Amino acid sequence: MNSDLVHGKLVASFAHRLGYIDDVQLAAACAVWRRDQSRSLVDLLVACGAIDSSAQKILTEMVKTHLAKYGEDAEACYAGILEKGWVPSVLVDEAAVSASNVGETIEPVKPVPSVPGPWADDATVTISLGSYSSGGSRYRLGRRIGAGGQGEVYEALDTELNRDVLLKQVVAKHANDPESRGQFLRETRTGANLEHPGIVPVYDIGQHPGGQLFQVMRYFRPGSLHKKIANYYLASPDTLEELSFRTLLGHFATACRAIDYAHSRGILHLDIKPQNIVTGEFGETQIIDWGLAQVTDGDMLDKVEEESGTLAGGSSQRDSKQSETGLKQKRDAMPRGFRGTPAYAAPEQWKGDWKTIGPRTDVYGLGATLFEILASKSPYQSTSPTIAEDVEIGNVHREMKPWVAAGLKAISRKAMAIKPEDRYDSAGALADDVDRFLADEPLVAYPDPWQVRLWRLVKRNRTAVAAAVALLSTTAVALAIGNVLVSQQRDKAIAAEKDAVDQRDLAKRNAAMTREVIAEFVEKIADDEWGSIPGTGVLRLAAVQSVVDKFPELIAQQPDDPELQYDAALIYRRCANLYRLLQKLDEAAPLYEQSRKLMQMLIEQHPQVEHYRLGWCHNLLDEAEVIFRQSGSEAAMPTYREALRNAETSVEQFPESHYSLRTLAQAQLDLAANLESDETLDERVRLSVESVRNLESVMARDSDDDDEGQRKMTRLIASMAASNAADALSKADRTDEARGMAEKADRISAALSEKFSGDPNVDYVRSSALSKRARMLLSDDSTAAEGRAVQADAIELLRRLVAASPQETNFRPALSRKLCDQAETLLDNGNVTDAIKAAEEAIEAVATLDQPDGAAEVKHCLANAHAMCGRALKSAGDTATAKEHFQRASEYYEALVAAEPENKEIRKEAADIGRLLAE
Repeated sequence: MNSDLVHGKLVASFAHRLGYIDDVQLAAACAVWRRDQSRSLVDLLVACGAIDSSAQKILTEMVKTHLAKYGEDAEACYAGILEKGWVPSVLVDEAAVSASNVGETIEPVKPVPSVPGPWADDATVTISLGSYSSGGSRYRLGRRIGAGGQGEVYEALDTELNRDVLLKQVVAKHANDPESRGQFLRETRTGANLEHPGIVPVYDIGQHPGGQLFQVMRYFRPGSLHKKIANYYLASPDTLEELSFRTLLGHFATACRAIDYAHSRGILHLDIKPQNIVTGEFGETQIIDWGLAQVTDGDMLDKVEEESGTLAGGSSQRDSKQSETGLKQKRDAMPRGFRGTPAYAAPEQWKGDWKTIGPRTDVYGLGATLFEILASKSPYQSTSPTIAEDVEIGNVHREMKPWVAAGLKAISRKAMAIKPEDRYDSAGALADDVDRFLADEPLVAYPDPWQVRLWRLVKRNRTAVAAAVALLSTTAVALAIGNVLVSQQRDKAIAAEKDAVDQRDLAKRNAAMTREVIAEFVEKIADDEWGSIPGTGVLRLAAVQSVVDKFPELIAQQPDDPELQYDAALIYRRCANLYRLLQKLDEAAPLYEQSRKLMQMLIEQHPQVEHYRLGWCHNLLDEAEVIFRQSGSEAAMPTYREALRNAETSVEQFPESHYSLRTLAQAQLDLAANLESDETLDERVRLSVESVRNLESVMARDSDDDDEGQRKMTRLIASMAASNAADALSKADRTDEARGMAEKADRISAALSEKFSGDPNVDYVRSSALSKRARMLLSDDSTAAEGRAVQADAIELLRRLVAASPQETNFRPALSRKLCDQAETLLDNGNVTDAIKAAEEAIEAVATLDQPDGAAEVKHCLANAHAMCGRALKSAGDTATAKEHFQRASEYYEALVAAEPENKEIRKEAADIGRLLAE
């Protein structure tokens, strides 16, 4: 393969993965490149504006980094990212076409204009298979059987296959309305992508000459579950007619299974009610009406929303302008406001909050449908003026029939629980409980009374019970047989005990194997390599959270296994760390608490096990960081000190262990980094220097036999510790020692960067070391120019980290702080314009993380950045804008002082801003 072409495909692949370009832009560029190969693929993407110069620079660096991993072998690098699934399908298909069509002529059926862009005069071709033999006259309309505000349904004849069908079309007045057309297309494609016997199949889609879109469905005689329920209660208004009633429940369970299938395909119905469940004469049960459906799966969303074929979302086939803009749903949100049928909609649908809407929302709709089966009417009166409030508190308007079994009532109540987490986990689980009721099995939703359990036992063991009664009628025979039975039972008990021991051993082996599998899975998912891929944070979190949810059950099965409890604590902490990375600190806190409780219990029960105590220390350090981000250093200090005390105890207990010594160094570093006041400067210097000394001792002990990941982690911490020590020594006016520490941080991080190029943690630590070295160089006029260059390198490294991992919450505050330092340097050198730009970028870096009740760290960064921007603008003579920034800085400082009233450093900075505002 041509090396320039491979390089172009590498750049295009990373551009697609980072979201700079989409499939349409890439396909258009490939089409132009096929016709004119004098320009590279990258040049074409730049020419059309899909990639700007700054993005091109970032992408070139990323390709360079990955090529280094493969010894500059471009084809090997391309094969590597292809195996990982990073190459977009457009490029994969391009390669397949190039390889398979050599020497073969393909006659295009019909030329179609390309997607409008910088190559508007170019044309692409669409290759189609098959043909439409009868054009628009294939379906002959019969009588209209239903109509709504947007659509109408007709009986029709398929003249090609000579069969009856149902034809649903957009009403004439909305035929050319782009929104109505787009919604109709989405609804039709959603139904067409659900191939299940419990869902009415979509056969075809088309367009009348007048522009009306239509879909063709399987024919069914109008007969909904709603009508079936009404007919049942007309025949049996006050009594249970068991056979007919069980038929209704059978239809309901089938509908649940169909909805469960839709959920597995990433589709929510959101309008489940008896009217949307049709039933046939031969036991058929099918779901209809996907007009309010929400697609949650990305691949399915592409199928449903992609502007393909000849029926675009515009006003007509000839109106390509509308199809150019498209009518796609936003992938990350559902339209706000109420969506659904009032009498059957869940509380979260009434609130219109898409974040809480999910599969359990449909479970609620199914529960309301079951309620109607049990009560003859819907649970709520849609005309009630208080319906929204009543749904929110679960105040149903109607009562179930008195003859309804308690178990069925419980099933309906559980499905209609106010909180989604209190409902059945899935529609399939709801169907399972209904099936259990029909089979007279114990229910999930209803614990049977002892009388019911006894009756079930008697019913299932009729022969044994009858034999027991017969035995009691003849005492002598009973006694003789009783002796034999006792002997047999004793033998059975012995065999059962042995079997139980075997089962316990098997359970332990299975638990150990499960732990190993889970540990490997979580380690891979939480690995930093995934963190370098944009958008994976939420997916990684969901995967780890799914494991976390299983651990209570695993612990319950093996309550005496300390290693299982330790693994659970680690999993909880790793999941909490992922929440922390996504700035979801409130969700992280309870997981740290769960981990801490398990670790505390393990230390109390097994005080001599080193890794239990070390796990406890690391849990405390992670907890302290969350507290620091939420409430500041003063609030986090007790937890940091508790971690240090435990680490010191561990070193006393295990003096030869470099793991304990490294954990002590980590605790010293974290505590020192949060000692910000002048009163604690001596302690900060002592702890930071001791941290470096301890880590140097650990590095001297390790060998090639040690785990490479552990050696890398030791050096990462050592570089951070040396950087922190340089800061502390510099504040204490111990300049020569500070310079030595900065050089040490630079040496360690440079060696790491050379060995682990592209690792986000290594790059982050490297940027910190460069910043400290820059600060030392800037303090001397003879090396100030070099210092400014090193400072710029540190900032550029952080910019790349933020671009590659936008969800990572450590990188943005660090970038903001370094930009403020650069703005200070530029302002001191009289470069006011660039100082303003750096300060504005510092604000922008963390602005997206700011929340009304958000982290104190972010607010402190914003306060500093606004203050710096104000100072630069004031120097430029723009006093009005400067005052606005000082005011914003003052507001952030007010929030910080309110959260930490005893923090003297914060109060001092706030007072400085107050003086600037007063000038």
